[in-house]
Amino acid sequence: MSKENRSRSIFIWNMLGSLCNAASSVILLMIVNRVSGETDGGIFSIAFATAQLMLTIGNFEMRPYQSTDIKQKFKFKDYLTFRIITCIIMMISTILYIMYKGYSGQVAIVTLLLCIYKMIDSVSDVFQGLFQQRERLDMSGKTLAIRVTLSTFGFVVAMFMTKNLVVASVTAVIISILWFIVYDLLNVKMFDKIEISLNWENMIGIFKECLPLFIGSFMLMYIINSPKYAIDKYMDLQAQNAFSIIFMPASVINLFSIFVFRPLLTTLSSYWIDNKYNKFAKICKFLIGWIVILTIGASFVAYFIGIPVLNWFYHTDLNLRTELIIVLIGGGFSALSTILYYMVTVMRKQYTLLIGYIISFGISLIICPVLVKNYGMFGATLSYVVVMFILSIIFMSIMIINFIKEKRKLGAK
Repeated sequence: MSKENRSRSIFIWNMLGSLCNAASSVILLMIVNRVSGETDGGIFSIAFATAQLMLTIGNFEMRPYQSTDIKQKFKFKDYLTFRIITCIIMMISTILYIMYKGYSGQVAIVTLLLCIYKMIDSVSDVFQGLFQQRERLDMSGKTLAIRVTLSTFGFVVAMFMTKNLVVASVTAVIISILWFIVYDLLNVKMFDKIEISLNWENMIGIFKECLPLFIGSFMLMYIINSPKYAIDKYMDLQAQNAFSIIFMPASVINLFSIFVFRPLLTTLSSYWIDNKYNKFAKICKFLIGWIVILTIGASFVAYFIGIPVLNWFYHTDLNLRTELIIVLIGGGFSALSTILYYMVTVMRKQYTLLIGYIISFGISLIICPVLVKNYGMFGATLSYVVVMFILSIIFMSIMIINFIKEKRKLGAK
């Protein structure tokens, strides 16, 4: 395959993988609402949010470090073994969380199943990281796109046939496992062996390198979902469902920013390592400008047709246009913070990110419950945009400070 065709394949499959992954949660919530109603929609929403939170434990935010480990400080078997350990911890944490929250019956079972589904995501992700590290991001996008599409299709079919959320979730889990075996396990042999590492020094090394990323990722996922947790405490399942619906369009901004950014990640890392700071800065400016354009465009469209489209799509009757616009602005800040996070990670200054995460996490713990309790849905959306704005400003400051420091060091040599 020529270099031009390879680049085209990487872009297409990376875009498809990101699109399918983002569209999956949208489609699943829509189907649950249409087939089983808003109560089951609420159950699915909070279970999915919990699964996303637990996924951060499984991933331990190792992918950004692994995919930019160009000099291969750690071997694939080290990354794989570490991921197996974190996935075991993820499932133990899931069970403890379900017990802590007092979930029972369908809520407990669906939460557990969706966490298993996300655990498979986590295991597959370490293989995708290897593909990306070897400049085969097209393979990463392909396995993600097809696995998510097949499991989503299975969930939808099972939902229509049985009208049972548990059966549909089991179907998605089984299909996801089968595709992982068929594609990831077979294709990894092109690049490396599947081995378990007994080098505990390397395990500790990965832990130290990724710990600040994990802490930040866990806090970020809590920050993003903190309005949902507050709604779970102060409002009902119907309100939970409504918030999840208006929250969906915000993920589109993050989606389109990620599939433009991800192919540039290895290049960005190379520029930084080679001290090509002007080229590094040029990509950074392009990405930030891209997010601004996406946010303005999405907000403009949503103002005029957002709520009618969502009402038709999810078979509901919402009247939350102001809240939708606020969430979209928050989505723009969320996408910005994600891009800045990757930039600082490339600089290998990930520990500095903890400043932003800790401050934003603390603020979310305070303002989300208060705003939701007093202002309901409006308070939930307002708390989200405030916290994401603060996080973005702090990350931007960290990135600029580290960039200036490195340029000065280079000038002093």
